[in-house]
Amino acid sequence: TDRNNVKRIMSSVRSRVLEGHTLASSMEAFPSAFPKLYVATVDAGEESGHLDAVLDRLADYTESRQEMHQKVSTAMYYPVVLIVMAIGIVSGLLGFVVPKVVKVFQDMDQELPPLTKAVLWLSDFIVNNGVYMLIVMAIIYFLIQRLLKIKKWQYRHHRPRVWVAVLIWTPCLFYGGGW
Repeated sequence: TDRNNVKRIMSSVRSRVLEGHTLASSMEAFPSAFPKLYVATVDAGEESGHLDAVLDRLADYTESRQEMHQKVSTAMYYPVVLIVMAIGIVSGLLGFVVPKVVKVFQDMDQELPPLTKAVLWLSDFIVNNGVYMLIVMAIIYFLIQRLLKIKKWQYRHHRPRVWVAVLIWTPCLFYGGGW
């Protein structure tokens, strides 16, 4: 587990320091745990004799970075909720309201404009394939969650690309033909 891994790394760093290695060189032995910035900063602190102040600043930096990450993550939920609600509302309108309005036009024997016919087609598609659409969207969601658990996709610069791809390709998959 992560906790055991942290214990192992800290124990190894401590052992190396007790053997006479510098803290920076001990940290450098674990590049996956200690970024180069941290190692270089600790090295500078050791060289200058101000390691305690450097470690305090690193702790403050790490805490502020973690707080910022938490705020950004929390802020991202609002747009997602809005998008999901908008999709739900539009689907509800296309699935329930539009068919009733169309029935009124059909009862009046009026020819519908092409754009209205396209909306009707979309409405029929949602009514007839709504369950399949939900299943496909759930599969896409879980695939993205899996993808983001892969180490190279966890970096910040990959997430927007994934979501843009989903936002572009999902409508193309669902509404791609037939008008």
